[in-house]
Amino acid sequence: MRKDSSIARSVLLGATAGMRTASAVAAVSRALARRPDRAHGRLQRGLAHSRVAKLLTTFAVGELAADKMPFLPSRIEPLPLAGRIGAGALAAVAATPPDEHGRIRAALAGALAAGAASYLAWRLRVTLDREGAPDALVALAEDVTMIEAARQGVAAMRV
Repeated sequence: MRKDSSIARSVLLGATAGMRTASAVAAVSRALARRPDRAHGRLQRGLAHSRVAKLLTTFAVGELAADKMPFLPSRIEPLPLAGRIGAGALAAVAATPPDEHGRIRAALAGALAAGAASYLAWRLRVTLDREGAPDALVALAEDVTMIEAARQGVAAMRV
């Protein structure tokens, strides 16, 4: 795989995690579970189990609903932000075949994209809220954007 497409895949999956923590790893796991024979290395083989994919997907769907709850901490507070950054790095590494060089580069790209997407999505929601945009509509638009980023990131995987 070309270096630029490997980085693009990592950035897309990182951005997915920045918007919804569990979704990037769940998307990678689902892709690997569809083709477990193409999973290599411990991380990919672990994520390729159908039970793992179902569990991670359940977490991701739960997060889609929970994200709309006003009592949850902001995504840019240290702990939630660290989780998103870690999930972005994990998804990017998990999507990178062991034979492809640059897993550290993938982790860095995924982590940076997750952090950036967290802040950008938070800033956009705050700004649109001040402008009077319906929060449910803004959250739905973010969900659609996240799903498309995950779809594109997974499509760039070699599975």
